[in-house]
This record gives sequence, C-alpha cells and structure tokens, in this order.
Amino acid sequence: IRNSLFLTDQSLVLSPYLNFDSDILSVQVAPNRRLMVIEHKETPAISPKPAEQTSFQAPLIKVDILPPGSTHDLATIQTQSAGPLALMGDGLLDIMQAAENADWAVRYVPFHGEPHILAAMKSTCQPDLQPLSATAALIMGCYNTGDTRTVVAVSTADGSRLWQNQWANKYVWGWFTYAENGSRFAYESLEVNRPVSAFDALDSQDIAAQVVGVYDTDTGHLVLVRNATPVLTAGQNAALSPDGRRFAIMRHGAIEVYNLPPVQPRAVKVKKRK
Repeated sequence: IRNSLFLTDQSLVLSPYLNFDSDILSVQVAPNRRLMVIEHKETPAISPKPAEQTSFQAPLIKVDILPPGSTHDLATIQTQSAGPLALMGDGLLDIMQAAENADWAVRYVPFHGEPHILAAMKSTCQPDLQPLSATAALIMGCYNTGDTRTVVAVSTADGSRLWQNQWANKYVWGWFTYAENGSRFAYESLEVNRPVSAFDALDSQDIAAQVVGVYDTDTGHLVLVRNATPVLTAGQNAALSPDGRRFAIMRHGAIEVYNLPPVQPRAVKVKKRK
C-alpha cells in the first residue's frame, strides 16, 4: 500500500512489514518464494557547492534482496534504473556479450561464491532471462525470420541444457507463475491476430485470446492449455498449487480448478560400457 509492505495469511488480516520513505518501484519474488527483491528510489545526498554552480543528480535506485518476512538484507545494490532481476535459489543470473562463437553468455552470480558462466546463446538481441525454479531458468532469444523465438531451459546446478523449444511471435506480453517446489510453471500470454513488435500498441480488436499453458519444468512437456476470460493484459489470472498438482484459472465468470497428472521425470541417458 503506497510505500509500505504488509504480511498476511489465510485470514487476510494485514500486519505491517516494511515502510520506505521513497517510492517503491517494484517487488519481485523468486519462484520458490525464498527470496524477494524490492526496488525503491533513493535520493543521494548532494555535497555543498559554490552559489554560482548548480547541480542536479537523478535519484538512484536502491535494490534490496532479502527473504520474505525478514528485515535483514542479503544484498543491497544501487543502480540508475529499475528492472527485473533473475533471482535463483541462492543467487541471480545476468547476461553479457560473449567473446567467442556465441553472441551472449549467461552468468550465474551466487550470493556466496564466485560468479561463473552458465550457458551461451546466439541471438540478434540481448536474450531475456526467466527463472522457473530454484535451479532452472529459461533463456529467451529474439524472434527470427520464421516468426518464432528460441527458448532454452538450463540448470544452474551444472549448466546442462534441460530442453529447447520454439515459441511463436503471435503470443505476446508473457507472464509466468510457478509451483513452489519447482516442478511446473505456467506461461500466460496474449494471442494476437497480427504480427506485432515490442513497440506496437495493442487494441482490443488485435487480441484473439489469452492463453495459459502449463509445462513440466525439467522436460518442457506441455501438460494443459486453457484460455482465460476475461482477458487481463497484465496476466495474473492463473495459479499453480505449491506441489504443481493443481491449476486454477479464471474462465467465464468462475474460477476453474484442474487436477494435473504426476510430473514425468526427466529421462537420464546412461552410457553403455564398451
């Protein structure tokens, strides 16, 4: 509420949690609910200067990383602009230009330990990073000439590639939600009836549907697809249970709940002895 955060439970009674003197710009929670990021403005102190000189310094953005419910920061960062952070189990991901065959390199930055390169990807633009669980993340490249974009799921445990897919450009404005145990995620997007770019405005006649797909995190297996109604451009009208076995979605003026099958384990290749 404004510049204050509150905690609640099943009773929905609000308990004061954190209060800030400056504007809160965003609140992000990691897929496993163990970490959160709060980005808020911080006006820097301006040192005294001669009367004939004037100086303006834009407000800095302070980024606090802490466990939900705690008041003790694990890390604090200052930056010039707000933006999403790819929070993982005990660290975060960032991306940089690669020096060799790949265009981009994804780096894992643990809160305790040394950063290391996790994966590399070729893309004509900087890929997007989307955590799916405490140990899995999605790397999403640009749309190519076939009107699809390459998405690659990788494991932060060993850098292995879990799966790869192609997503069509008729699905835009994506929003993710996750099972707390990391077994599944749901991807919600607007299905449009004409090609659009990141800078195009959307009118109601451009939107054909709002589609939600439920995927197994480790394999990329598509478990269930449903349309959400009414269309909410910001998403957030679907949810997964903590164990990934139930899925809820707003449809036709009601909340529909689906029981999902058990998660299929990822096949492990066994090397044969010669």
